[in-house]
Amino acid sequence: MAAQNVEHYGLGDPLMLGKIDKLFACGVGEHVNLPQIVVVGDQSSGKSSILEGLIKMAVARDSGLCTRFATQIVLRRSVEERISVSIIADRNAAAEHKNRIEAWGKSDIKSLDPDTFMAIMREVHDTMGVSQVGDISGQKQTFSNDVSRLEITGPDQEHLSIIDVPGIFKNTTPGLTKKFDIALVKNMVLGYMENPRSVMLAVVPANVDVATQEILELANDVDPNGDRTLGVLTKPDLVDEGTEPRVIDLVQGRTRVIQRDFSLSPQLWADPCD
Repeated sequence: MAAQNVEHYGLGDPLMLGKIDKLFACGVGEHVNLPQIVVVGDQSSGKSSILEGLIKMAVARDSGLCTRFATQIVLRRSVEERISVSIIADRNAAAEHKNRIEAWGKSDIKSLDPDTFMAIMREVHDTMGVSQVGDISGQKQTFSNDVSRLEITGPDQEHLSIIDVPGIFKNTTPGLTKKFDIALVKNMVLGYMENPRSVMLAVVPANVDVATQEILELANDVDPNGDRTLGVLTKPDLVDEGTEPRVIDLVQGRTRVIQRDFSLSPQLWADPCD
């Protein structure tokens, strides 16, 4: 019977999706290309609003707390309502760091309002050894290859697993980021995008020139036929008056992006964010 379900639903079968999530939680994704949905975009592109729409939950938008490492959000239908947070250590991390990461976790979270979420994220930063807003010591790293994992179960949840990664950027911020960080984040994001089983949600603000969005160029490099890339326009209400036809041409595929036609999906729109 289980085999019939897998054959009928494919990767949409809850049992199959649950096994994939467990493999990812065990770090197998570092060695095997697992199916996954990845939200990617340039810095301040509006990825937080996309996540809120997908998980139907407010996401704290403190840039110092939410963009320093990849986060896997797992939604699963279950009789029991439960929220848990853990961290998956980078496979190249030192043994002491891995032990500290594996020892940390929270499984008794009653609700996940923005204040609670931010408090948990601060703990995640401390455990990973990542700097936070106001940290001027310079002794902590700005980004981490560790992955935070948020799992939410309940009778009203749909089964969905999605990975949010830091936004890529080209310029450093004095006292916060260095050229090393630019390369680290780009390599981290590319690592998820290059997985041939990744479905990429490429987030692009509607109020900027798409030619300046590096994420589209990267998507074109790893997925030249656009088979697994879905463009998502954000911040439509910030479009300058008179430029609306350009955005419409982009949504309907009449505008060429990078080296090929890249039609942005009109199904997903987001409000201004991060």
